[in-house]
Amino acid sequence: MLDQKRVVCITGGSRGIGAACVRRFLKECYHVVYCSRNKEDLFLLKDELSSEYDTALLHPFEADMASLDDISQLFSYIQKQFGVLNCLINNAAVIEVANAESVSIDSFKKQMDVNVLGVFSCIQNAIPLMKESGGNIVNVSSLSGIKGVEKFPGFSVYAMTKSSIVGLTEVLAVELKEFNINVNCIAPGAVDTDMLRYAAPDLKTTTMPENIADSIYFLSNPSQSSQLTGSILEVHSNE
Repeated sequence: MLDQKRVVCITGGSRGIGAACVRRFLKECYHVVYCSRNKEDLFLLKDELSSEYDTALLHPFEADMASLDDISQLFSYIQKQFGVLNCLINNAAVIEVANAESVSIDSFKKQMDVNVLGVFSCIQNAIPLMKESGGNIVNVSSLSGIKGVEKFPGFSVYAMTKSSIVGLTEVLAVELKEFNINVNCIAPGAVDTDMLRYAAPDLKTTTMPENIADSIYFLSNPSQSSQLTGSILEVHSNE
């Protein structure tokens, strides 16, 4: 097993909020296991960070959050390498914009598989790695899952998946309290990411992924938020 630095797992870690989280946790000298289904993006990020950070702390892992087998292999890797997991950042998500009347069942299932089942499976796999020494889980939801779809036409399925993450967070905060595992949620509005530019190209925002990464780190840091669990942190964008 590797040294005793703290270990974080970040899903959807090659771009946007996930990549910003990779940088934020590297600054604090965490071992960062970050995953994406795009292997090229994973190693492009590693190359980009190599001049600034110790690459021995970077652990790219190719995994599709729609695949339960991939998720199982991801956490088996963490178990073998470290034997413990201190933080899990459930950031991976997909969105396919379509009105409720026209959305396909395949599109519905794809968003549910990644945004809900993938998150739940990651948590299931993380719990045994956190039980002994406690840990922090941060789920990335969205204001669309809190404020409703009237502001976000075409986001009906995405909003439903993100709303479910809020409920999951609140229940797990109670369920896992006895193991000193804190479960919190961040719900950003519009953030300047590739996904937003694809889903809503006309929507402008000044909220950057780094702003969200700072908030996620706060929720993950036991010295700052050790008593905080079950919270839903809304981050409103400057549009």
